[in-house]
Amino acid sequence: MRETSYDEVTAEPVSLASIATDRILLLDEGHCFRDQTIAACHIKNDTASRTFAATSLSTIVEFVANGQGVTLLSQIALRKEATDPRIAIHPFRSPGAERLLRLVWCQATSFAPTFERIADVIRTVRATPA
Repeated sequence: MRETSYDEVTAEPVSLASIATDRILLLDEGHCFRDQTIAACHIKNDTASRTFAATSLSTIVEFVANGQGVTLLSQIALRKEATDPRIAIHPFRSPGAERLLRLVWCQATSFAPTFERIADVIRTVRATPA
């Protein structure tokens, strides 16, 4: 068996619509990634409530490695969670799933200049072509 690199695509791209929602393994309620997966895959509330849920991505990935279902992982989670050679990494066809993150802070904070610099770095990175 060979080890899969976190940034190595091991299988063909898939569309979000092609994922069988009854096979998706989710994080427990309260995890933002659960809500993002439900939204991205258009999982109905009744299906989400019947879907297996776990408290950690590591647990879910172990279930996936044993053929018990599929899950979505963020690019940043691949390095740690998707190293098992039994897992095929499928990127999404365009348009894929994405997340919107916001940097917010209290206007009166003394850290405002630091947060402004962080925001500038984020803007620069987002503007750089991949």
